[in-house]
Amino acid sequence: MQKTKFAMRNTRYIYLNKLLLRIKSRFSSPAKGRLPLLDEVRGLAIIAMVAYHLFYSMAFLFDMPVGLTVFNAAQAYEPLIVGVFILVSGCSSRLSRSNLKRGLWLIPCAAVVSLVTLFFTPELVIVFGILHFLALAIIIFHFILPLVRKIPPLAGFLCCVFLFAALYGLPEGYIGVPGFSVRLPEILYRRDFLFWLGFTSPTFGSEDYFPLLPWFFLFLSGAFIGTPLAEGRAPEFMRRSYARPLGFLGRHSLVIYLAHQPVILAVLWVVSRV
Repeated sequence: MQKTKFAMRNTRYIYLNKLLLRIKSRFSSPAKGRLPLLDEVRGLAIIAMVAYHLFYSMAFLFDMPVGLTVFNAAQAYEPLIVGVFILVSGCSSRLSRSNLKRGLWLIPCAAVVSLVTLFFTPELVIVFGILHFLALAIIIFHFILPLVRKIPPLAGFLCCVFLFAALYGLPEGYIGVPGFSVRLPEILYRRDFLFWLGFTSPTFGSEDYFPLLPWFFLFLSGAFIGTPLAEGRAPEFMRRSYARPLGFLGRHSLVIYLAHQPVILAVLWVVSRV
């Protein structure tokens, strides 16, 4: 009887030790070939994105004054948060060997987001959000990668940054840079069939909206940053890990993005009932 108890305890100890080792490995150095800093920056961006959606839900879905106060203060930073996320995604795509697979995998994920918001929060439906954009951007990038390889990275980066800035106002009906802008023909904004590109009618609505223009040029800016990295010329500071938990979050950013809103809504619903 004592031997049986000892064996059971020993089995539980071995199982617990394996579990702890598995958890530790998750937070250890990333797989060979990955740059820890990219994962950690992406992890920081996903935390900021989750926090932004938390305060948005507090303010507009649960009518919590503190949520509205923080959201109003943080609203100006949303383009920066998403911009960092897209920039890192472009850089990572330059390093990836499976962009077509990654892009195709994002399509059903984006569809799930649209369907869930359509059924549960139809007034806040997401028609073409960040996942929709990334799916399309990564697939397009797969096919234009041979062309990207021929462009000097610095020239490509500077051109894409300029085009991103010049086209930033396209969804609002104009293009240009500060001090010089051109209003686009109104006929481009009478129908919604080019919503994915950035041309929408006044009746179009998407709570989260990141059309191909201008955001694809920010994505390409990241890809050109990734060119020397893909050639093995990454600086030493990018090879080091500074915050492994952030790296873990960055490597699992898709799962976090898909799960965070339902979790936020469930927690806020419970808190609102207390």
